Amino acid sequence: MRIKHDSRKVINIKRTLKKRYFFFVILSIFSISIAYVGAYSYKEKLHLSVQTIMMNFTGTVSNYISSVSNNNKVIEVDIKHKNYLELARQQEESLSNGIGYHKDNKYVRSNITYDGNRYKAKVRVKGTMSDHWDTNKWSFNIKLSNGKIDGMKRFSVMHPKTRGYLHGYVDSKIFEHEGILNARQDFANIVINGKDNGVYIIEEKPRKELLESQGRREGPILLFDKKDLIKEWVNYESDPLHGKDLSRGASSFYAADIKVHYKPKDLTGESVQKKSALLMDKFRRGDIKPSKVFDLDLLWL
Repeated sequence: MRIKHDSRKVINIKRTLKKRYFFFVILSIFSISIAYVGAYSYKEKLHLSVQTIMMNFTGTVSNYISSVSNNNKVIEVDIKHKNYLELARQQEESLSNGIGYHKDNKYVRSNITYDGNRYKAKVRVKGTMSDHWDTNKWSFNIKLSNGKIDGMKRFSVMHPKTRGYLHGYVDSKIFEHEGILNARQDFANIVINGKDNGVYIIEEKPRKELLESQGRREGPILLFDKKDLIKEWVNYESDPLHGKDLSRGASSFYAADIKVHYKPKDLTGESVQKKSALLMDKFRRGDIKPSKVFDLDLLWL
């Protein structure tokens, strides 16, 4: 009996073997390449860079998505025309002087709306250096006559660049976490007379509310006044905003007034204030150690 030979079946088997062999070769080359790239990446620590990029990417996407759905705080400030002209005068005066002298600037009346509540307030231009008023987003000091906004009765609204955009906000959160007394900061959209001026940074004025919010006993809040230091920056063209030399201005620290940000009204508070001012003066003269004036454990980050 004669057996028929199916040549087509043989050819198909050969083709299948060739395809499998080719696939095996490609797979082997790919596997070896992946192994080589992986070993090289691990040696050069490239995997850390990739991980960082992916984390930043996912973080960016997450932040973008949350920003789309996030309702920003909105503070509406209504100022009568004649009062707004006074604020414009203060800003123009600062521009012409090259420095902000706001001690004699008067506050003007305004109405503020926030979170459905209305507040009577007083407003004036603030800021010593030009970054506070060299754009259309002027910095303001605000004093509420009734109520509080997020626990604050006095606060400033400023262009975010005056506090290094997010840097100042992050710093404040670090200080808060470490238990260091620090003015609270936040962001909000500021609408002035119906015009949305965009995002401002809000910074609390050191007052009784600051002490209460951080669980501190009521007492005076003092600091070395920077007024004379800023004057020297301007007079000697050592403005830090332009990266110039600051060494000449540093000497004014030893002659600076000790400014009282907040003083309790009782006699005990006044006594503590005088003692605190005396300690600060002795510290800068080198008569006593810093540990006698400051809580160094808190300052050691």
